Amino acid sequence: MHKTTIRKSLYLGSLLAAFLSVGLVLLNSNSTQKNQSGGNLIIGALENYKSDHRAYPPSLDALMPKYLKKLPKVYGGATWKYSTFSNDQQFRIAFFDDSPRSITGNYRSDQPGWVLID
Repeated sequence: MHKTTIRKSLYLGSLLAAFLSVGLVLLNSNSTQKNQSGGNLIIGALENYKSDHRAYPPSLDALMPKYLKKLPKVYGGATWKYSTFSNDQQFRIAFFDDSPRSITGNYRSDQPGWVLID
């Protein structure tokens, strides 16, 4: 091969890698936004449950069907994780997965607001 052909191939390969990286970031960002929206629905249901029962539920399953018809879908291969603490007066909900380039979202009732970790 000529040096020019090799340079063109390397250049095109670099461009392709850059486009794929941007695509993964955009896809990941979209999944993160959808997961946060779904998480916000769960948070609202948790607050309504606590208002009725004076404590957060032991599991997300306890929210259905009265507070949520079903758990929101988790996008990007992530799963919901939920736990309570401080005698069921506080909670933590998170979405995360183990895949490369994943974003984890974490929300604690004692520190409201999503914290995203990539």
